[in-house]
Amino acid sequence: MFLPARFYYTAVVITALLALGQWWPPLFYVGVALLALFGLLLLVDIALLWTRRGITASRHCSQRFSNGDDNPVSLQVDSSEVKTNTIIPLALSDPFSLGGAQGITTSRAFKGNFAEVRVWDHVLTEAEKAGYYDRVLNGREKGLALYWPLDEGLQKYAFDASYASDQPNGRHATIGNNILSSTIVPADNQLSRYGVTNELGEYLIRGIPFKGSGSSYTVVPEKGIHKFNPNTRSLFISPTSLTANNVDFEDESSFQMTGHIYYAGTNIPVEGIPLYVDGLAVSSNGKVQQTDADGYYSISVPIGEHYVEAKLNGHCFVDSGRFPIEGTYNFADRVQHEFTDSTLVNFVGRVAGAKYNDTIAVGFGESKNNIGVAKLTLR
Repeated sequence: MFLPARFYYTAVVITALLALGQWWPPLFYVGVALLALFGLLLLVDIALLWTRRGITASRHCSQRFSNGDDNPVSLQVDSSEVKTNTIIPLALSDPFSLGGAQGITTSRAFKGNFAEVRVWDHVLTEAEKAGYYDRVLNGREKGLALYWPLDEGLQKYAFDASYASDQPNGRHATIGNNILSSTIVPADNQLSRYGVTNELGEYLIRGIPFKGSGSSYTVVPEKGIHKFNPNTRSLFISPTSLTANNVDFEDESSFQMTGHIYYAGTNIPVEGIPLYVDGLAVSSNGKVQQTDADGYYSISVPIGEHYVEAKLNGHCFVDSGRFPIEGTYNFADRVQHEFTDSTLVNFVGRVAGAKYNDTIAVGFGESKNNIGVAKLTLR
């Protein structure tokens, strides 16, 4: 390319011609012409760099093919759709090759580095791209038809690490004579060796390298604010210990649940209401957790499926004072919830004159209203 190879020398020559042109004008005009040519070549190189920027070991590059009649192919670099074009599909008998098919000229062959090669049997969703692009796969991902990690250190072969129904796909490859291994490796934030648990909590990390008689590793589980027991585990990978099983962790996380309890239709707080998790009173330092004078509560709920109740004898609550109203809630983060106390109290009394009314029981119709109608206001 013009830009990296000749930028410095061309700039020196143009500068010299423009300077000498102050004494001899023809040199000045030659310098201006070269400057215009240099600008044109510079624009061409910038365009080439833009179109080729994704074909390096430092970026994630994916291609998407269609089985439709139009045979479109799109090249995607990182999260940007770069180019879509129509291709002529090769016959099924033609070998699958990367970097240049047999007989291709050197000028058209690929120049760069491959970190990994993955072929899927479907177009990846955005969630799949986000979950796969920056980590070494275990080879058993759904729809993975071919997986060349290219990390065996072999000069002649690339082995397929993909599986289907627990059987290896076995789509191995041979490497051309003009292909060499490279010491260039992606940065950790571009391609890392870590595992992700599935819906059963299982994980698999494949192809862990070791040197000489063996190498020691530390496995660290991470998920937001979750806490695990143990928080790390050590393992030793060696020629005699190639598999590490039962490297298990227990999620001991608990999450804060906070809120208030007010009387229904008011901002009057309810003090002294205990909280229950799965029917058991929540306690801290031997004391049952209750709402304070402001009706505020704060409790810790273990991770997983649980329900929380606010209840006290003699009190009634909206939705029976239960969260959630039915079943359980999967506590995986902090929760805020307001309970409402719907307890109603009867006010019973008498407005009457004469002392003898004070001695008669209320509610039995024995007293006599001898002062007329009174208006009572509840504040």
